Amino acid sequence: MVAKTLRRKLLIIPGRLTRTARRQTLHLPTGWPWAEQFLTALRQLRGLPKLC
Repeated sequence: MVAKTLRRKLLIIPGRLTRTARRQTLHLPTGWPWAEQFLTALRQLRGLPKLC
């Protein structure tokens, strides 16, 4: 998979971001074919140690 394809599939997200109180929620479409890959990448990013 080339970088342009990766950006198009994972970074241009057809979702809706909502905010309630102090919590943000990303609502992904149920039929989005790359939802599982996106959620896996998000979990891995959240697992990285903070720099500051």
